[in-house]
Amino acid sequence: CLNNRQGYGARMVDNFAAYKNYKFVIAIENSNCQDYVSEKLILAVSSGSIPIVAGFNGRPDYRRYMPEHSYINVFDYSSIKELANDLKRIGSNKTLYESYLWYKKHDNDISKLREMPLNEKLKHLADTIGSNTTMMIDGIAAKEKSENKVCKLIRFVRQTPWQEISA
Repeated sequence: CLNNRQGYGARMVDNFAAYKNYKFVIAIENSNCQDYVSEKLILAVSSGSIPIVAGFNGRPDYRRYMPEHSYINVFDYSSIKELANDLKRIGSNKTLYESYLWYKKHDNDISKLREMPLNEKLKHLADTIGSNTTMMIDGIAAKEKSENKVCKLIRFVRQTPWQEISA
């Protein structure tokens, strides 16, 4: 893409800086596990772009981490052409584009959130976002017990010959 012609150095910081130049960012995960979301989604959201994700059959289940109408799932479309046309439509209509960033209107509360204990942060999240909060709060609170670790273990067991595991 011509916007990237200069290239970027340190990946994480520069990805964030690059993403700020785009209305949409492809944030498709490397793993197809129910609870696996990574910096790809976080950087896209933090940069102010609309993340384009690929969650099929609830894997990953983006509804647990993102408010409704805040991302675009490629599996919600019957074809790539339909997705491309919708991205053009959203990108060219300021009101429609900003409707995907509705939750950003609460960004001014961030400085207050940093000083709150976790339970107050989660309550604030519930008050701010409204629908789907139970699933998101459960997902945030249970992140350390997420399926991500289970997926990694299962992948290891499937890909490693049993002789190496038992040795």
